[in-house]
Amino acid sequence: AAIAREQGEAVAQALGRDDLDGFGEVRDSWGGAGGDLTIEPVRHDGDHLDFNVTRCRFAELYDRLGAHDLGFVLSCGRDFALSEGYSDRLHLVRTQTIMQGAAFCDFRYRLAAAQAAEVASDAPRDAAALADIHAASFRHGWSDGEFTRFLMERNVVAQRATLGRSQVGFIISRIGGGEAEILSVAVIRSQQGRGLARRLLTLHLGRLAGLGVKAVFLEVDEDNAPARRL
Repeated sequence: AAIAREQGEAVAQALGRDDLDGFGEVRDSWGGAGGDLTIEPVRHDGDHLDFNVTRCRFAELYDRLGAHDLGFVLSCGRDFALSEGYSDRLHLVRTQTIMQGAAFCDFRYRLAAAQAAEVASDAPRDAAALADIHAASFRHGWSDGEFTRFLMERNVVAQRATLGRSQVGFIISRIGGGEAEILSVAVIRSQQGRGLARRLLTLHLGRLAGLGVKAVFLEVDEDNAPARRL
């Protein structure tokens, strides 16, 4: 299960999205040319991805081995972990499988509505949470102490995004001479690809403009495609 979950996370990261259209591409790869599954589409829209698997070569393999129970655990069971890794909002309901003797497997995926993240100003007490997010996002993360010093500077403006009681992103800038440099912007992996970084940036630019900033600079690595799209 852990391996399947990691694979789901890797797929979402590679696609740069965790919606149903992206997972539909994953589904299509299962039944493509030479694929192991024969897939019959049922419904695909913004909230539902429903399909039936009418032929499964894995079930045929385990049938020849006389090991249906083992096949159900090793093959069928990983589907749930894969979807959870792809998105914590993606839920699979399946009531039957070919491996268990049914005529087809009924895959019914539902994407739960995303809870909107709230954006507010940061304070020194948030330093540890911001350091955790930064360390998970960059090769050389800033320490709690560094964030504390930043947040205590009068010319530093920082805003955080929270989801429930959890901090899920931040943006921090330093102002000087009517200009501002964005020092860092980061969003936790599970919230990436949902427009949160862009929302943080938009609100932050409005805050800077209100403080009289006329120009804003952001330096990013050439291979940081999400940051370059901002």
